Amino acid sequence: MPKYTFRCKECAAEYTISISWEDKDKAQCPKCGSMDKVKIFKSVGIISGSSGCPTYKETGTCPTGSFS
Repeated sequence: MPKYTFRCKECAAEYTISISWEDKDKAQCPKCGSMDKVKIFKSVGIISGSSGCPTYKETGTCPTGSFS
């Protein structure tokens, strides 16, 4: 089940919940019960051992901008 992070427009609480795509609009603030919210988009870090980075196999790191 996907996780969504919201900020309540009533009490400014930030909360993350696991809820289906179809039901995400029904999510309520756990602090005040309001359904008035804004979706917060968070960045996701992805680590890959793929050959897209020319130095990864030798050094275990990949400098910024060196992906092919």
